[in-house]
Amino acid sequence: MEKVARCPLVAQSQTQRLKRKMRPRQPIRYEDIRSRMIPATNPIVPAISASAGPTPMANRKHLIRVATEADLQAVAQIHIASWQDAYKGIIPDALLAGRSVEGFLSGWRSTFAKHPANINVAASQVGGIQGFCCAGPVVDAVRNSSFAFEIYGLHVSPNSRRQGIGAALLRDAFARARDRERMNSAIVWTLSDLRLSRTFYEREGGKVVKSGLWTIGEFALPEVAYGWTSLHSIQRAD
Repeated sequence: MEKVARCPLVAQSQTQRLKRKMRPRQPIRYEDIRSRMIPATNPIVPAISASAGPTPMANRKHLIRVATEADLQAVAQIHIASWQDAYKGIIPDALLAGRSVEGFLSGWRSTFAKHPANINVAASQVGGIQGFCCAGPVVDAVRNSSFAFEIYGLHVSPNSRRQGIGAALLRDAFARARDRERMNSAIVWTLSDLRLSRTFYEREGGKVVKSGLWTIGEFALPEVAYGWTSLHSIQRAD
């Protein structure tokens, strides 16, 4: 049975050894690239409330809500900006060069058409999109064994970090898993060398539970997975 990715850039099987072969370069397909976590890293996270569905969640600075089709342009723009900012020096320059908003937008439109409820956005008080999270049931049950829910990608605009937005998006996704999907465990994969991301997940209570390789084009990069075994312990805001 064909497996449909619930977010663009969901990783494929991580079975290749780390290598780079000299061979004619093939175009890198959009679907070969996996979204990565670019979090806000404010150590003081304001109290938040998490939505169990389309009901918005707000705090003093931003609103967490389900994405609309009109948000997808901003989602693609944030995605490429955070990708190029956080991954510089971590993934090969060849993979950073040549990315386009149009290419990312195509993938997000496809995802939205199939799984619209999987994408939540953080909007400022004046309505601008500051970040987004795409999450849902695990795609690869074998690779993510013992976990039911997966954060496919969480990105915050580089200009909006350190405001608690990443934490708000993550906890909102966990509340959706718990209250709507009836799932009590979650997992997320991130590059081993992406310290910004790893520090964020550790601060949010995640524990390293797995390791593997992220294969993209002719490259394979080490990655780790953080897991949460009980989402019931994560507080919701008033």
